[in-house]
Amino acid sequence: MWSVHWNSTVLLSKKLYLVWTTVWLGFPGNS
Repeated sequence: MWSVHWNSTVLLSKKLYLVWTTVWLGFPGNS
């Protein structure tokens, strides 16, 4: 049970990190 919850949390964290990175790099002037 805990392993499933942990895996979903990790996947969500990775997704949010990817989205945040994409948005951050999408801003003009940021490199």
